[in-house]
Amino acid sequence: MPEEKSMDADEFLQRRIKWQPKPKYKGAEGLGQTVAKLLEQQISPAWTKLKPVMELWSQLLPADIQKHCKIVGLKGRQLEVKTDSSSYAYELKLCSQELVSQIQQNCPATKVEKIKVVIGR
Repeated sequence: MPEEKSMDADEFLQRRIKWQPKPKYKGAEGLGQTVAKLLEQQISPAWTKLKPVMELWSQLLPADIQKHCKIVGLKGRQLEVKTDSSSYAYELKLCSQELVSQIQQNCPATKVEKIKVVIGR
């Protein structure tokens, strides 16, 4: 008989747990809302700053160098550029002061002071 009571108690607990109301999470938002906030608060402002620099970059660099170099990002006052070989990295470093000067003149909102060149694919 004691075994029957413990089984009933176990069943009672299982049923009680099963039928408990699920907690409601306040402030939780969907993935779409999170992505929209990320685009609005993080990506859009960065893109707004970087877009004029990218357009100017394509005008400043000769076509043969453009094929091997691309702007990766803007971190603080440093423009990051990736190139696929050390020879193009060297060429960019040689003309980086002139490029910075042109960017400062034509895109003052970016406040670029330096170009960081990284070799990679």
